[in-house]
Amino acid sequence: MNRTQCKCDENLKKDFENCSQSLEWLKIHYDIKKLDNMRNDYQQLCKIEIADQQQWITKQRKQIERDLMRTFPNEPFFQQKQGKEALQRLLYTIAIYDMGVGYVQGMNFLAGALLYHSEECVAFWNYVTLYERLQLRDIYLENLPGLSKHIQIVQLLCMSQQRKLYDLFLKNNVQFENFCIPWFLSMLAMVIPIRSYNLVMKPMILSRWIFIYKLILSYLQNCELNCEGPELLMELTSQTHKWNQCIPLAHNLNLDKKFIDLMLESFDQDKQTFLIK
Repeated sequence: MNRTQCKCDENLKKDFENCSQSLEWLKIHYDIKKLDNMRNDYQQLCKIEIADQQQWITKQRKQIERDLMRTFPNEPFFQQKQGKEALQRLLYTIAIYDMGVGYVQGMNFLAGALLYHSEECVAFWNYVTLYERLQLRDIYLENLPGLSKHIQIVQLLCMSQQRKLYDLFLKNNVQFENFCIPWFLSMLAMVIPIRSYNLVMKPMILSRWIFIYKLILSYLQNCELNCEGPELLMELTSQTHKWNQCIPLAHNLNLDKKFIDLMLESFDQDKQTFLIK
């Protein structure tokens, strides 16, 4: 069988082999020597069926099944039965991992991008790494309370660093949530080409939200916006080919880490604002 996933390592021949990059991501947060134990833990999570939560489980499975067809529809791996079933199991296990959140649309792209490089177990624990280090629970909870924090920070950064663009958005009533919400829910996996997502995983794990802000700012800065009115948002979100170009640019963008850390720590989710003393 020819591998229909990533081509990171020439020696990988079969689907669900772990490429070296996926294992490097895993090592950042976990002891790779315990991988066999992690496989067992993942298998146990896969098998969980909670007797008094059948309605919840049915709801999760139905939403996951609907989203399978929408996840990287042009990638052969995700059109094959083997790939679909693996992604389905992975998404269900992600839902079980934090039942207070469950499955949320957008997770399918992030999980799929990780599965593209590895076996299910490694994809799952790399997902958990991002989930914990970036505190993704806040953005996936009902009513998406954590999203406002990150949207406001991107808006402030754009206002301070790209004022002309910010004023253009203001003039044309383009709200940052109109384009940021799907980007954040998928951790940009729905817009960054899947073959390039490996280039952003390590900096996201190490630099957390700062690298994501850098990447979004780089994209906004490099979009060529030639229209106004309702078409402006469509033009902004349609230039997906720009994301590849923006990954190296993001590494060279300077942001004040101390200020951003302060903003992240001082956000009041109930009041949806920053409380800086």
